[in-house]
Amino acid sequence: MLKKSKLMDGNLIAVSLSAFAIVLSTFAIVTSPSKKLEERVVESGTKVGVVNIKYVQENAKVTKALNEQKDKYLKKLQKRTEDKKAELKKEEEKLKAQAKTLSQEALKEKVLAFQNEVMEFERETAVKVKAVQLSFSQEIQKVQMDHLNTILVSLAKEKGFDVLTQSSDSVVINSDFDLTKEVVDALNKKVSTLKMEDPSKLEAKIKKATK
Repeated sequence: MLKKSKLMDGNLIAVSLSAFAIVLSTFAIVTSPSKKLEERVVESGTKVGVVNIKYVQENAKVTKALNEQKDKYLKKLQKRTEDKKAELKKEEEKLKAQAKTLSQEALKEKVLAFQNEVMEFERETAVKVKAVQLSFSQEIQKVQMDHLNTILVSLAKEKGFDVLTQSSDSVVINSDFDLTKEVVDALNKKVSTLKMEDPSKLEAKIKKATK
C-alpha cells in the first residue's frame, strides 16, 4: 500500500523565503532579540528602520506571481501522486487475489516488484518536488540580488537609517520607522513577474547531486 508521501504535505513542501533576509554590507544589522527596538536605539544612538519581510513576500507582485507558479507545479505533482496511488491500490488488490493461487516464491517476486515500484515512485516524486523548490528559490534569489537589496540600501540612505531590522523581531514605536510598504511599492515598480524555469529541466541536476 502506498503511503502518503510526506513531501507532498503542504507544510513540508513550503519553500523557504529566507533569501529575503535583510543583508546590507554597508549597514549594521540589529540581531539581539532579547531587547525591544526602542531600547536598542537608545543604547546605540542609531536610527533604525523596520521592514516586515513577510508582508513583502506576501504582497509584492513578483513574489505573488512566483508563488502562483510554484503552487501550480505542486498541484500537478499532487494529482500525479493521487493517480499513482489509485493505480497501486488496484495492483495491491490484484496481488491479494493472486495470493491463494500463486506459489510462495512467485508471490514473493510479485510483492518485491510491487514494493520496488512504490519506492521508485517515491524517489521520483522527491526529485520532482526538489526541482520545483530549486526553480522557485532561483527566482527568489534573483529578486533579492537584482532588486530588493538595492531598494533596501537606497531607502535606508534616503530616510537616514543606520540600521534595518525585521519587524518580526522588533516593536515598532513610530510608523516613520516602518519602510515595509515603501519597499513593496518600489519592488512593484522594478519588477512585477518572473518566470520559473521548468522544474523538469532541473531534475537531472538534482539526481546527480543526491547520488
